[in-house]
Amino acid sequence: MKKLNEELEKKMFELDAKANEYYENEDWDMAIDTYKQQYELLPEPKDEYDWGYGALEMIGSVYYKKRDFKQAKSYLTKALASPVYTGSYKQDMNAPINWELGKILYQEGDKEGALEYFKAAWGLIEIEDENPKYEEFIRAHLDVDTPY
Repeated sequence: MKKLNEELEKKMFELDAKANEYYENEDWDMAIDTYKQQYELLPEPKDEYDWGYGALEMIGSVYYKKRDFKQAKSYLTKALASPVYTGSYKQDMNAPINWELGKILYQEGDKEGALEYFKAAWGLIEIEDENPKYEEFIRAHLDVDTPY
């Protein structure tokens, strides 16, 4: 994982705080714009910075909140493809992305594809305030013992 210079790192934190505020206020368009600004400031190759991974994940998540599943899938898939993390840490970091992609595919009717993403996330993240249909679907199709 590459590191940014001190000045750019500071700018990333500033934009992140601003984007998080927009997110908290459910101002989805401004949150997306701010995360995109953050991503655009990164030097190439952007996917070798943890900030790039985080920006792609958040852009995808905000598009999910807006129910724009096509855009959400695009950004979340790019984040999953990022080489910035490896091994079990990558699995942990990717769990929320896999969960959201599973929900998107489920909503689109691709239950088999959804299962693959749900399987990759199951047991790695705690699922709170979720629609119980996802957990019921997983329990009906996967051999899982743990609550999450």
